[in-house]
Amino acid sequence: IELDDDPAVVEAYIQYLYTRQVAFPSVAHDNWTYLASLYVLGEKFIDISFKNAVIDTMLDYHEERSSFPPYKAVKIIYEGTPLFSPARKLVLDMYAWRWNKIW
Repeated sequence: IELDDDPAVVEAYIQYLYTRQVAFPSVAHDNWTYLASLYVLGEKFIDISFKNAVIDTMLDYHEERSSFPPYKAVKIIYEGTPLFSPARKLVLDMYAWRWNKIW
C-alpha cells in the first residue's frame, strides 16, 4: 500500500489531535518542508484549528531562526492549497517583508 502523505506528517497530525501541539519530527528533516506538508494535510482534512496551529508554528520558527521557507516548501504550499489560503499569504508576506528590509 502506498500513501500519498509522508508517514511522519500523518503521525504529527495524530499527535496534534491528542496534544494540540505541533511537534517537529525526531529525525533530521527539512523543517519548512515538513511544516508546509503539515499545512497541506490540514487542508485535505479541512481542519481549521490544525492549520492555524501550523501557521503559528511557522511564525515561531521564522522568528526564532530568521529563516524563510525554501522553494520546495513554497511549492508544496502553492500546489496543495486553494487560491486565497492563509499559508500562501503568510509565505508571500514573509518574502515581501524580507525584500522590503533588504531594499
